[in-house]
Amino acid sequence: MKILITGSSGYVGQHLLNYLISKAGEIEFPGSEDVTVIAAYHSFPKFDDILLGPIRVPIPPATPGNDGIAPTTNININRMLFVTKVGNVNLADASSMAKLVSQHGPPDLLIHLAAISSLVECESRPDYAMAVNCPTETLLSQLPHSCRVIFLSTDQIYNGINAPYFEDDITEENPVNTYGKTKLAFERALLSKCSSQRRTVVCLRSSLILGPPTPWPCRKQSFVQFALEALLAKDKTTDIFTDEYRSVIYVQDVIRTILWFAFTPTIPDGTTTTTVSTTDRITGCYNMGGPERVSRWDIIQELAQALQLDDTNMSHIVPTQRSSLPETVVQSPPDISMDITKLCSITGLQMTPLKDIIRLCLDSQDY
Repeated sequence: MKILITGSSGYVGQHLLNYLISKAGEIEFPGSEDVTVIAAYHSFPKFDDILLGPIRVPIPPATPGNDGIAPTTNININRMLFVTKVGNVNLADASSMAKLVSQHGPPDLLIHLAAISSLVECESRPDYAMAVNCPTETLLSQLPHSCRVIFLSTDQIYNGINAPYFEDDITEENPVNTYGKTKLAFERALLSKCSSQRRTVVCLRSSLILGPPTPWPCRKQSFVQFALEALLAKDKTTDIFTDEYRSVIYVQDVIRTILWFAFTPTIPDGTTTTTVSTTDRITGCYNMGGPERVSRWDIIQELAQALQLDDTNMSHIVPTQRSSLPETVVQSPPDISMDITKLCSITGLQMTPLKDIIRLCLDSQDY
């Protein structure tokens, strides 16, 4: 099995790679052949220096059942997981993508995380943002029809005035910024291709992702790290928005969701005991968020409480209404909290509430 991960040097990409490497023996990879992970990224010198590959990570045989006998069907006791980093991959360049696939072979699974995610950069360079974030010709044209695609989309596709949002709540008024427009364009391109190719495509509309620092240097950590630094830097005033709401999600829940969709071969059809193809049952768009509607102010308040900081230690943190500020070049939707019933129903996964996210983040850091 060959897995191509784009954006592997980013926040989610690094956590996903680390999970695949550290938990290889616990992941139920389909089939019995070796697993090859191609960790592609554009350019990040600090990530270039990290020795990830090629490395070999053994995948143990299946765990024995109650009778103490390990199942023998499709089990390769010498099965290995290989990870190779590939830099200088340009999603906007057809020749770059063709070179990637020709050198490393066509993937069976694409986990597409790469994007220009800066709202400001997307507004200032809309054509380039569309070329990178909606690589219909450069990326999709290189994939075999059998390749399953897991795409990390965004809650920014919603306009923010009719929350909570369900998956079908898309109108011509959505999205309000270029970043959301590029992501929605690629969702539609993927689903259009899927309908003609019978390809399994999953678009995960992610909310703001929170979690511990990445295992290796990263351009941008999660809002938790920003908030922690702001709380501890008492000589610096920091404005925190109180009136923008999202369904924040824990990074490990993101990974669990991605891998569930990546490796689930068939699932019950909901009405009978039979199973149906994954293409028929899971292809589509899913809101991927946590169980709560929160603002950034709520996050920093939860952090302060966990760190046992009182009001005297919070005077440098200023609650600010985004709506009271002058209009900027980038429009930001005020409330893009989402209903995640569809995702949780089909996967059976339960998402982590904010209080537990903060606890898990602090447990992983020395504060």
